[in-house]
Amino acid sequence: MSTDARTREYNRRLAELENFITDNRLVSKEAQMSSLSGEGYKDPRFTVSFDNPLIDKFALFPLAGEGSGYQPQSAELGMSGENSMLEPAIGGRYNPRTDVVMFKDPNKGITPDYLKSLGIKYEPGDYKRSEDIQKHELVHRAAQNSGYLDFFHTSEFLKENATTKYLKGGLAEYLKPLINEVLAESYEDTDGLENRIRFRVSRFNIKDDMKKIVADEMIENVDVLKQDFENYLKSISNPDEVKATRMDEIMLELSEEK
Repeated sequence: MSTDARTREYNRRLAELENFITDNRLVSKEAQMSSLSGEGYKDPRFTVSFDNPLIDKFALFPLAGEGSGYQPQSAELGMSGENSMLEPAIGGRYNPRTDVVMFKDPNKGITPDYLKSLGIKYEPGDYKRSEDIQKHELVHRAAQNSGYLDFFHTSEFLKENATTKYLKGGLAEYLKPLINEVLAESYEDTDGLENRIRFRVSRFNIKDDMKKIVADEMIENVDVLKQDFENYLKSISNPDEVKATRMDEIMLELSEEK
């Protein structure tokens, strides 16, 4: 989306759509209908879930902030002219301050050829499926909302089981942004995971001669990191908490509509 006027028009139409969704409580109503149909109370703005229900709990409950979900292209908002999107090189984003989780559908325009046509540098790891992008950003939300990002560098499990110093103590705390990305990458499609981790490390502020070492050790320990994350979620949840959370959401939404 190249011109300021066009960007303003896009933002205006997107805001109108979000206001309509909010004013008519479409997200919470659809979530309630999903629950009543036996599918469970889930955010209709996302099409993915995780094998571990505890990740679902922290990634998808409570409902993410207003403006979350799929970010449409200009044509999907009824705009004329060339079909385009905001920030075409950005597939998704989680903002912990606003609790907004946004994703795009790469099949609707964010292809390598499209990026190159805009003069945007394309690197391995930039192109992903919509499902991968959703899971990546939702893991960021789960790690943030559960408190894991403030915990992992003190984890006894990592101290005992990780074979790298980069997941322990002060070094781990310094590398928190990178480790957060490695964790999120690990819940995407496993094909290409090693390349994606190397790509993340390459962009982090680490001395060039250390990047291969850090990447190799992150790859070697990615399963241990995932296990620590899931152990942590289990440790802060009681056995009935997931079901109770879903029911609390339903009752809260119903009470607000009265």
